[in-house]
Amino acid sequence: MDEEKYIIDIKHIGKKFGNLTVLKDISSKIKKNEVVVIIGPSGSGKSTFLRCLNGLETVTSGVITFDGMPLDGEKHLNIVRTEVGMVFQKFNLFPHMSVIQNIMLAPMKVRGIRKEEAYERGIQLLRKVGLEDKAKYKPNQLSGGQQQRVAIARALAKKCPSKRIEMDQLIEEQQGMAIIDIFAAHGENYFRDLETELLRSFSESTGYVVSCGGGSVLRDENAALMKENGCIVFLRATPETIYERVKDTNRPILNGNMNVEYIRELMEKRRPRYEAVADICVDTDGKDVENISEEILKAVEDRS
Repeated sequence: MDEEKYIIDIKHIGKKFGNLTVLKDISSKIKKNEVVVIIGPSGSGKSTFLRCLNGLETVTSGVITFDGMPLDGEKHLNIVRTEVGMVFQKFNLFPHMSVIQNIMLAPMKVRGIRKEEAYERGIQLLRKVGLEDKAKYKPNQLSGGQQQRVAIARALAKKCPSKRIEMDQLIEEQQGMAIIDIFAAHGENYFRDLETELLRSFSESTGYVVSCGGGSVLRDENAALMKENGCIVFLRATPETIYERVKDTNRPILNGNMNVEYIRELMEKRRPRYEAVADICVDTDGKDVENISEEILKAVEDRS
């Protein structure tokens, strides 16, 4: 089977504590999205094995490779830990922090995600595990089962591996004026040049999700820059849905034309271009943000 399909490769690892051999000559390969269950009696080494996989214990012999990267140094170890979540048997929640603060910590410190975004993601995860109403509780105010669910949510908080950039927002901050004012003062070509400059600045970076306006990919250079280190996702929606989403915003292209018919005409002109440059197309009508995000993540994983 193709070696590239394995995300974790374990080769002949062993672990000793003094003269006590806990793990002996263990080899295994785990594919991306594969679910693996490790079973055995108490004291058989299950926890030690998992701690070795996460670099919390150093193997005595053998090699562990994560996504082609050997766990053989602090640099590699830190990179791997940004991608691996672990729910501990004793949960290890920070007692002085609230539930939501526990969940927000890793995305902010490890991923560099903004506080507001980490909070929003944390609330979504708490909603998933049925603890949204406990966001401000301290761990000692929760039952053991509830603490476990918080620990699961905390591990999942690192699931989205990217920093998010809103291009329009960043351009507004850099220019000190709203997009609609940039169009009025300098024209659309000036704004498109700003988009291109911004995309160039990301061209050698990885781990970003870049959200851009609908006109960005109309320029060939922009589409090429996006594809250079990533993929383009086209979020499809009906004109009616688009209108409901943007009717209370100030989109320059829709200035004076904020109606379903104009949006329909604009989409008919742009759709062939969008579909031609897109690596992934996702229909968004009738779906919430969480469902759309999961569909995008699955599509990206299927491409890799």
